[in-house]
Amino acid sequence: MYKCLIVEDEALARTRLKKLLQNFSNYIEIIGEASDGEEGLHAIEELNPDLVFLDIQMPVLNGFEMLKKLKNQPKIIFTTAFDQYAIKAFEENSIDYLLKPIEEKRLAKSIDKLRSLEVEAKSQNIENLLKQLTQPAIETVTISIGDRLYLLPTKDIVFIKAEDKYLSITDIKGKSHLHTGSLTEYDEKLGSDFIRLHRSVLINRKYIKEIRKGSKASLIFIMADISQTEFKASQSYTPQLRKTLFL
Repeated sequence: MYKCLIVEDEALARTRLKKLLQNFSNYIEIIGEASDGEEGLHAIEELNPDLVFLDIQMPVLNGFEMLKKLKNQPKIIFTTAFDQYAIKAFEENSIDYLLKPIEEKRLAKSIDKLRSLEVEAKSQNIENLLKQLTQPAIETVTISIGDRLYLLPTKDIVFIKAEDKYLSITDIKGKSHLHTGSLTEYDEKLGSDFIRLHRSVLINRKYIKEIRKGSKASLIFIMADISQTEFKASQSYTPQLRKTLFL
């Protein structure tokens, strides 16, 4: 069941959407509505919905301006009478983009997409948990320097970056080592101290010096290596990071 908020400046459009959503009452619970971007901002902060049907062109704050001011962003399905906003809407990592007047069949596809993404995310989390339970974490990584091989303890790794076809492994002394393999492979083999910030970066949480809040509720991690390297978490990984780190 998704707690849902409707943010729409046209009363008739709100009424129509509420009526259409009655057909999906097994999945959607409407907990409130707002008639402009500022009202929507306050309603989201107060009601903490799982899902927002968000109009784009509204008084005070438009939909995109409203999202920029949110601390924690729920799942978004944009609604608008104008299709020129489609690309920007998907750049905001929205679930879907509905053109008004909204048709029931098109709304059903959005709900199906929402549920499919949720099932996929839960399945992925369960799969990762099972791998961690069944496979002991590796304690060393083999590093090649010239014609010699060294064993680098994983506890001394600050972060791992994917760079082209190689991985760059940076240790606590500030040294970076090129290594073969995929970041996903190391994500599976390393212990729970290592967390994924985005597709190209894996960090050791023990060496997080500071976490800052960026624009659009993003998270910026400052590491405790010599260079105090900064990484910005991607929007797709941010919700899980907040849960993992209790943010």
